[in-house]
Order: sequence, then C-alpha cells, then structure tokens
Amino acid sequence: MIRLRYFICILLIVMIAFLIYAKPYEATFTDMVHDPNNANYLHVGEMGEARAETQTQLISELIKDAPYIFRIRVTQDTKYRSHTGYLQAKVLQVFAGDDVKVGEDITIASNNWCVTLTSPPKTIERRFVNLPQVGSEYLVFCSEKAMAADESMEAYILFSHEQCTLSCIFGYEDREMIAVTPTSKYGTYVPYIEVINNEFFATSEEAMKILMDFKHSLLEAYPSNGNT
Repeated sequence: MIRLRYFICILLIVMIAFLIYAKPYEATFTDMVHDPNNANYLHVGEMGEARAETQTQLISELIKDAPYIFRIRVTQDTKYRSHTGYLQAKVLQVFAGDDVKVGEDITIASNNWCVTLTSPPKTIERRFVNLPQVGSEYLVFCSEKAMAADESMEAYILFSHEQCTLSCIFGYEDREMIAVTPTSKYGTYVPYIEVINNEFFATSEEAMKILMDFKHSLLEAYPSNGNT
C-alpha cells in the first residue's frame, strides 16, 4: 500500500510539472522560429531538381482524391508541440469536404512540421515549404479530420502519403524567392536565415521553377472566388 501511494505521488508530481512547463515550451518553439534573430542557427532542408520533378508528378495524381481541399486565410502563427505543427485558419472557400463551412475557424496539423533541437544542425522541418504567413491565403489539401497527436483538439491533417515529401499547402500570392546552393556538411540543409522569405526551399533555380510551375497549375485548377 505504501509503495502504491508513493507511486501515485510521483505520478501526480510528473503530471503537474508537465502542465506547468508544456505551455511555455510551446511558446518558446513558436517564438524561436518566427524571430529572425533565432533563424541564424536554424537550418532547413532544400529540394533538388530531380526530386522536385518526381514529387510534383506524384502529388498531382495523389491529391485529386483528397477528401478536404480548402482556400484558407491564416489567422495565427504556427505553433509546435509534441513534434507536431498546428496552424489556425479561417475557411474562405471549400473545394472538397461537405462537412466544412465557409467562415469556419479550423486547425490544420502535420507531424511533418516540427523543430529539432537535439542534434546538429538544429532544424526546422517543413517538407520544403515555408511557414504560412498570417493574413495570407493558401490552397491546402488535407487527408482526414482527426484528433491531434496530443488529443487536445480536433484538426484537419495535412495531406500525406508514404511517398510524398512535399507539404501540400500553396500560397495564392507569389513571394520573391532565391535558390541557395547547399555548401555545408549538412547535406541539402542551409541556414534558414538565407531563405526565410521563400515559399519553397530548393537547391537550384531549376528546382524552384518546377515547384512554382506546379503551384501555379494547382491555383488554376482551384481558383479563388474572391471571397474574403
């Protein structure tokens, strides 16, 4: 009985500590990613030309059957917890998904959006697509509606497939972008600060063009109706 009480006390202490510290760590990750000063030591992976070619061809076929396709406006910065990224948005247009209403506030989640601080280099993992900008509009493909990884909320899960390595979220406006050739010991990873204003992360102008052409073809297939 004494051992059981001791175990329960330890369990309660751990749970209380988690509740106290979990929220600050969520804010720390978010602030770190969005603060340009912190971007100096973060790295991000870029996509090469061959991979961009195969990925865009593959995804163009896979996403046709996505059960949820929206045009959204991002309302809050991306937050991270439990190795998952969470994006708050308002639905402006529904291309697929009968149970979703225009004007609805939703959460989009992906376990492929995360920040890794445990080993060099420290990285922001985005599947080659940058953080969505608050106030901007995006075309997004989701695979299901489910409980988030930490079971704190219901979210639309960003489209994923075992062969898909590109995040399926695309801005309706183009950004001015640069392709940075990786030169460090970290493979195709480059300092995030060098590409912080990009929408896509690509190793060459050719790879960037493939990604941009693919995006433009999707925006033509799913045009904005002007609803804001």
